[in-house]
Amino acid sequence: MESNLKQRGNPKGITTAVVAGNVKRLRKARELDLKSLSARLRSVGWPVSVAALSRLEGGDRRVDVDDLMALSTALDASPLDLLFPTEQIETGMGTGLPEYVTVDDLTAWGAGGASLELEPLRDHWSAVAAVREVEVEDTKRWREALSDPEARARAITQVRAAERLAREAEDRRSALTALLRERRR
Repeated sequence: MESNLKQRGNPKGITTAVVAGNVKRLRKARELDLKSLSARLRSVGWPVSVAALSRLEGGDRRVDVDDLMALSTALDASPLDLLFPTEQIETGMGTGLPEYVTVDDLTAWGAGGASLELEPLRDHWSAVAAVREVEVEDTKRWREALSDPEARARAITQVRAAERLAREAEDRRSALTALLRERRR
């Protein structure tokens, strides 16, 4: 028997799965069961049943913007904590996002510090890499000025962390530059 039901709107995209996973992750991190989260939602004026929350976490129920704000409030999390993935996803980072976007790109974009257009994004990471290099040099000078061995050891750890962040920013800038060159051919 053929169904005469038509699908309304677009099918669920990757963002539905991302939000579902983040709601579940944050709920568990706050040691809430579905019933407790449902009660919190009711207390913020946006009742959602336990069954609806279960469908949401299973990716079977979409989250509209009102749900997103209420869930953010009930979970004491930013809406971006629900919308953005916490790790790289091979199938894409979110509905409608360019394929080259990374978790770090989304974080910078969400904070208002970067565009997701390729050239401005590359320029963003160039600036971040430059700032990180200055941080590395400043931290090295600071470390040399310390006389306490424990403080010097902590400073060495900070230098290594700053160097890692500088390398990551430079690697991202390089990858975006290569992608820009490839697209211009």
